[in-house]
Amino acid sequence: EALIEHTEGNITLGDAYDEYELWRYFTGDRYNSSLNYFNQGASYCESKISSLEDSSYSLYSNTGGVYYFEIDSQINNLTVGSDNFNDISIALLLYNFNTDMYSVDLPFQSDNSTFYFDEYSDYNKILIISSNYTSSISELIDFQISVNTMNYLGDINNDGSININDVVLLINYILLYDDIDEETLSNSDMNSDLQLNIMDVVLLVNIILGN
Repeated sequence: EALIEHTEGNITLGDAYDEYELWRYFTGDRYNSSLNYFNQGASYCESKISSLEDSSYSLYSNTGGVYYFEIDSQINNLTVGSDNFNDISIALLLYNFNTDMYSVDLPFQSDNSTFYFDEYSDYNKILIISSNYTSSISELIDFQISVNTMNYLGDINNDGSININDVVLLINYILLYDDIDEETLSNSDMNSDLQLNIMDVVLLVNIILGN
């Protein structure tokens, strides 16, 4: 009633909450250091969807700071690292074209946690990273994201394409010129017989030639 009386009926409590919600997440342009209210406004993160890439990010604790990252379908898993992992919450928003939508809390329980998305392949995914509210003062929290994309059979050097360079690498592995790790072996074993030989070279060349 006081709000309606003060604004002569132009603003309801619901209107005020809507305005506050916008103010809370988009304070950068509205922040004015000469004002006494909301003097930490410049510290708040913008609420927007960003492309996910290997990088470092930061937000403030106790401020409702949040990042939204759209996860490309080629991303198989990712690792989030932070010394302040107790001050960060991570969730996954899942949705599809059937308008199904739900969220999953991801446990951030150590300074480096890896999250896998295989079971959510039928959904579009948005990673939500937000700061927790604690009893301590607001502090800057740094975190890092490392993205791992899917590995494709035949893409032996993991450059996103299959070409003559992969053939050269495969021959080097067969001739034991180069050491091979488990992941590379999985990408190189074209017929899944758990060994590398001339048959894998033939199959790889056929893929390149479109046969």
